[in-house]
Amino acid sequence: MEYRYNSSGKTHSITESKWLFSEEQWQPTKRMINYYNPSGVLSADTLFYKYTDLNSWIALEKTEYSYNATGNLLADTSYTKQKDLNEWQYAKTTIYTYTNGYMEQSITSKWNSQQADFIPYTKTQNLYNEGCIYDISNYEWNINNNNWEKLNEKELGFDNNNNIKSYTYHTWDTDRSKVMNVFTFDYTYSHENLYLPHALGNDIKQAYHHKITRKQALRANAVTNEMELINETAYFYSTNETTSVFSPDFTSKVVVYPNPASDYVQVDLPENVPHAMFELYHVNGQKVMSELVNSNESVSLENLNRGLYLYRIRLASQFICGKLSKE
Repeated sequence: MEYRYNSSGKTHSITESKWLFSEEQWQPTKRMINYYNPSGVLSADTLFYKYTDLNSWIALEKTEYSYNATGNLLADTSYTKQKDLNEWQYAKTTIYTYTNGYMEQSITSKWNSQQADFIPYTKTQNLYNEGCIYDISNYEWNINNNNWEKLNEKELGFDNNNNIKSYTYHTWDTDRSKVMNVFTFDYTYSHENLYLPHALGNDIKQAYHHKITRKQALRANAVTNEMELINETAYFYSTNETTSVFSPDFTSKVVVYPNPASDYVQVDLPENVPHAMFELYHVNGQKVMSELVNSNESVSLENLNRGLYLYRIRLASQFICGKLSKE
């Protein structure tokens, strides 16, 4: 991947290449070019494909973005076109709505060429408590009944310090189910006191604000709807003996990139530091993300609105802070 930036430091283009073994060189295949309005906010992006038979780049996909007065994303509309045609066709659009500055709902619709109109496809609804999201529900449009059908729901439970303590998953498919994962913690050890495996699920990583000692999985009984224990996991830890001495100043050894970022950001940590807590704040002080990350690990930004954020990385006894621009 090759990144190029404009004079304002924003990502202008991202080029993806593949290695040609026969020619022993990189061959560009795709290129995304971003366009900004006079205020420096992303207004559109276009995806080009490289065709070797034509020896040229051809634009086949593009997305246009619109915002409200406070900078929140209101809509993104995607278009496609054929290789040998110049006319763009609608593909899909997503409309976002907000309450008190928090994204409450997003509805994605797909273009129906026969009806010459957008048809609802999926919907996501978010619920918040004191700025923390605690419920995410996903729906799918039933074209036969003309109504929304809930697919799944995720509920987050918090303790008195707003630390995650449980996850509850509901599904509304043919095998309707409700599963809850409940964590037990040893609060004498926080995340910076622990060395954790690299391969951890996102839910476990987010819950590792303190030492997890046990996880219980419960499923709702199909007849009584009572929660029943289906499995239980105990976590054991060994003491860590190390002769390495951590540098007293990690500031120059922590790298967050790309910046500006679009769909993800990568966090590189010092050599002897296995993981750290990555926190992201809106410029108004609202915490929008708190995730335990391993070194050289990507953090998804797909659910965040475009704009300027402040990050804080909790590393041992230090905090590394900086600004992050989401495009």
